[in-house]
Amino acid sequence: MGRVIKGIVAVGGLAVVGWMASVLLTDTPEKHAERVDAAILRQCQNAVRSLARFGDSDRPGPAVGARSEGRITFEWPDGSFYFLQGDNTRAPQSARCIARLDTQTIIFLQLRDKVIVNDMAAVTPTR
Repeated sequence: MGRVIKGIVAVGGLAVVGWMASVLLTDTPEKHAERVDAAILRQCQNAVRSLARFGDSDRPGPAVGARSEGRITFEWPDGSFYFLQGDNTRAPQSARCIARLDTQTIIFLQLRDKVIVNDMAAVTPTR
């Protein structure tokens, strides 16, 4: 009789653990949007950092994305990150990055006053 009760308790315990895991791991639309935003943010940060001419430069820090019409925009104000210059000084930078949400593709990238990528026609507003 003791084994039967232990077996029932074990199965019940596994069921509870399984239910808890399914609740915690469920991909809600909000969680999916957060993951997409974070992936695009990293992509934008890395794209900006790749524009540094001289070695060890900052990657832009965290930014809050503004979602609108099928795209997300991240902006870093002047002085929020720095690039190393040829004379070994650090120059303040600013950047703007816009990406499509559906493909997670950068369609606009600007470093200071220089536009690096401008494919804004690639987005058609979704409703």
